Amino acid sequence: MILTIPFQYRCRAQSRIVVTSAAVVTLEPNKVTDPVYGPCQAIVLTVEDQPIRRTLDGTTPTTGANGVGSILADGDVLSFTGGFSIRNLQMIAVGTDSVIQVDYFYEK
Repeated sequence: MILTIPFQYRCRAQSRIVVTSAAVVTLEPNKVTDPVYGPCQAIVLTVEDQPIRRTLDGTTPTTGANGVGSILADGDVLSFTGGFSIRNLQMIAVGTDSVIQVDYFYEK
């Protein structure tokens, strides 16, 4: 798989986030809008361990076989640009806890 991030964006932050089935998780607010680099313009999200469900439009994802949101499996990588989607990304584990790694890209 080839990831394409616009050339003017720079990776300036990274985070490791535990996603559980007990509560919806969002990205770290201080990285979505960094005090030095401004708003995040793109992310690369990698799923480790267990599958998660995610939504990008602010809809609350749910667990279970008939859950709401797209499933990302262990090892899946999601990359996207756009402040709206980044701000509204919500995640929940399908079953047991999962870990996601996120790289944040900024214009500065």
